[in-house]
Amino acid sequence: MNLLNDYQQDCFEKVQRKEDLIDKYETRLGAYLMRLTKKEMTTAQSRQMSLYLSTISDFERIGDHAAYIAYMSNEMQERRMTFSGEALDELNVVMEAVREIINITARAFMDGNQDEANKVVPLGVVVTHLCDELKHNHVTRLSSGVCGLEQGTIFNDILNSFTRIAAHCASITSAMQKASEGDE
Repeated sequence: MNLLNDYQQDCFEKVQRKEDLIDKYETRLGAYLMRLTKKEMTTAQSRQMSLYLSTISDFERIGDHAAYIAYMSNEMQERRMTFSGEALDELNVVMEAVREIINITARAFMDGNQDEANKVVPLGVVVTHLCDELKHNHVTRLSSGVCGLEQGTIFNDILNSFTRIAAHCASITSAMQKASEGDE
């Protein structure tokens, strides 16, 4: 997301390398977890395995969306396109919410903290509503000539990625909830 405000080619390449690594991790972890499911496990271990199997693809998809946002930033750089100041200000607001939802999700997952995880869905609703509002604002800018069609398409694509990232975060915390239900 930082590339939207401050494009740097080396940072773009770093995002692409990380996405490639995430894809490799998903493949290797998925194969390892599938082998483990064939072993005898306790109920708690089985729930943990189910959690990992159901969340691994959500984490990978978040990486895909991050790479796509970086790609859109690269496209804008190559085409020498910019967002209007108003559009960029709006993106920065929703980017902070997306950063927050990602950070909360990661902390909740790593710590197994259901209280933190419970914050994700409400924040996801906020992200979705913000993105919807920004799309509406974009149409207004487009109709008044402040923004061009190409920038608008990229703007909407980025907002769609933000919404999907929030949905993947919610999916992760939902899986955490299901996995912890047997602990009560």
